[in-house]
Amino acid sequence: VNKKNQRLPETHIKSVITLYSNGQIQEALDSVETLTKDYPNEPLLYNISGVCYKAIGQLDTAVKSFEKALSFKPDYTEVNYNLGLTLQELDQLDAAVERYEKALAVNPDYAEAHNNLGVTLKELGQLDDAVKSYEKALALKPDYAEAHNNLGNAFKDLGQREDATKSYEKALALQPDNAEAHNNLGKAFQELGQREDAAKSYEKALAVNPDYAEAHNNLGNAFQDLGQVEAAVKCYEKALSLISDNANTYNNLGIAYMQLDQLDAAIKCYKKALSFKPDYADAYANLGSVMDRLDRLDEALASYERAYYLKPEIDFLLGNLLHTKMHLCIWDDLENRLDELTNKVNNGKKVLNPFVSLSLIDDPEIQRKTTEIYANDKYPQNHFLPKIERYPKHEKIRIGYFSADFGNHPVSYLTAELYEMHDRERFEIHAFSFGPETEDEMTLRIKAGVDHFHDVRRMSYADTAMLARSVEIDIAVDLGGYTANCRT
Repeated sequence: VNKKNQRLPETHIKSVITLYSNGQIQEALDSVETLTKDYPNEPLLYNISGVCYKAIGQLDTAVKSFEKALSFKPDYTEVNYNLGLTLQELDQLDAAVERYEKALAVNPDYAEAHNNLGVTLKELGQLDDAVKSYEKALALKPDYAEAHNNLGNAFKDLGQREDATKSYEKALALQPDNAEAHNNLGKAFQELGQREDAAKSYEKALAVNPDYAEAHNNLGNAFQDLGQVEAAVKCYEKALSLISDNANTYNNLGIAYMQLDQLDAAIKCYKKALSFKPDYADAYANLGSVMDRLDRLDEALASYERAYYLKPEIDFLLGNLLHTKMHLCIWDDLENRLDELTNKVNNGKKVLNPFVSLSLIDDPEIQRKTTEIYANDKYPQNHFLPKIERYPKHEKIRIGYFSADFGNHPVSYLTAELYEMHDRERFEIHAFSFGPETEDEMTLRIKAGVDHFHDVRRMSYADTAMLARSVEIDIAVDLGGYTANCRT
C-alpha cells in the first residue's frame, strides 16, 4: 500500500538509525529502500540514505540521495549540511559553501555548519572569512574543541602564530587527547622557533595515536632542528613504515642523511621522493645540494635549475644555483642575476647563505645582511635554556673550541699547534667536536693536545650548550662559522 501521504512511523526511523549506529550500513540501506516504496515522498529517508552512502564512500550516490530529499523539502537544514559535507569531500568547494550557507539561512545558530563553512573557506584560501566562521561557531558553542583547532589552523596560515598557539591550547584544554591539536600546536611552536616545545607536543600526539605518521615526520623535523639527527632518522623511518609513499618524509630523511654525511643514502631518498612526486621542487633543490657536495656539478646544476623553474622562492636556492654556475664557468646573464640577488638580500629575502656570499658578492654590507637573514632563519633566539649564572673564578681560564673539523681538515692543520702552545699553568683547554667521527692522525694529535675532548655529534644543540655550561667554559671559540656541519 502506497503511504505517500502518511507520516513515517517513529519506530521505523529508530530501527534504521539503530542499524546505522551499529555499523550495519548495508542493512540500514536495505531497510530505507523498503520504506521508500511505502513512503516515497519522505525526505528523512533520503537523508538517511545519503548518510549511509557517504559512510561507505559512495559519495556521488550520496549526493543524489540528498538532492532527492531537498526536492521534497528545499529548506531542510540537516540535508543541506550533509550535502555540504559530501560536496566538500568531493572537492566541490564552491558548491559546498552554497549548501552550508543555505543551512545557516534557515538555522543561523548551527555551530557545526559555521565550523565546516570555515573549513571549506580555508581550503578556498579565504582565510579571513574562515576565521569569522570559526568565531561564529565558537560564539554559539564555546567548548567546541574542533572549531578551536580549526581556528588555530587559519591563524597559522595567516602568520598569526601566537593566536594559533592560543587556539590549539584552548582545543587541548577541552580535549586533552586530541592528537591532531597536539600535532598542530607542535607545528606552531616550531614556526615560533620553540623547538623543544614542538618536540614535546609531537610526542604527546604520538602518545595518543602511536600510528600518526605525520606526527612522526614532524617529530623528526623537530629533532633535526635540535641537532638530534640520528633520532630524526628513526622518526622518518617510522613515518614511512606507516605511509610508504610519502614524498615529503623521504625528502626529510634525505636531509638527515646529508647531515650525517651519508650522501648516497640521501640521493636515494631524494630520488624516491621524486618518484612519488615528480614536480617536487624542494627535493630537486636538495638533490642539487648533495650533488654539489660530491662535486657532480653538472648534475647539481640540472637539479637546481629544475627546482628554480618549479619554485623559485625556495629558501637560499638562487644563491646555490649561481654559485654552481660560477664553478662551471657559466657566466651568461651573471651580472643581472647578481643584481637580482643583491636586491633580494636588501629586501630581507632568504636567497643566499653566508659562505656562498663570500664568493658571489664583494660587498661587506650585503654579506652582513645575508648572515643576519640566515642566522635568524636557521638559529632563531631560544630562551629555553636558563640564564647563565656568573661562574666562580677558576684557577685556570677555561677555553672551549667548537668545531666540526677536528680531523683531516685545513682547520685542524692550522690550529693543532695553537692548542698545544697554550700555557697549561694558566689555561684549561676543551675541544667540542660535532663533526663526523674520525680517528685519523690529526684527530689523535688534537685529542692529545687538549685537556678535554668532548664528542658531542650525537648530542642536541641544547645538551651541547648545557655540557659547556656544566664544565664552566669561560671563553667559547667557534672555529666553523657558516661552513659544513656548523652549529653557529
